[in-house]
Amino acid sequence: MFKRKAGENEGEGFSLRALMKGLLALVFLCMLILAVSIWYVQPAQKLDLAYGEFPLKDKVFSMLMSRRLEVTLSEQEVNDLLKKALAAHAQIRPGLELTGARFYLQGSSFRRM
Repeated sequence: MFKRKAGENEGEGFSLRALMKGLLALVFLCMLILAVSIWYVQPAQKLDLAYGEFPLKDKVFSMLMSRRLEVTLSEQEVNDLLKKALAAHAQIRPGLELTGARFYLQGSSFRRM
């Protein structure tokens, strides 16, 4: 009944096909960003709160033998002490629990991972 002339009204408005393509591209982009984010925040090594016992008697004995009120701790001993303290308070708030940590000494300070 009504016929359009060639070229008339073309480019006006959005077609359903173009809208679906744009929506599909947006969903794909969101999924890609989510996947990259999960990959990025995932730790490189398996972290846990397992720790060894601190040799307190040995440290006190060596302190008495050297007659100095100082104790030298290794990186592993510092890591074990900090993990023990964290394990005692692993639940940060309801629904949020700390499941692993790793600490490294850098000179006289440490950094966590």
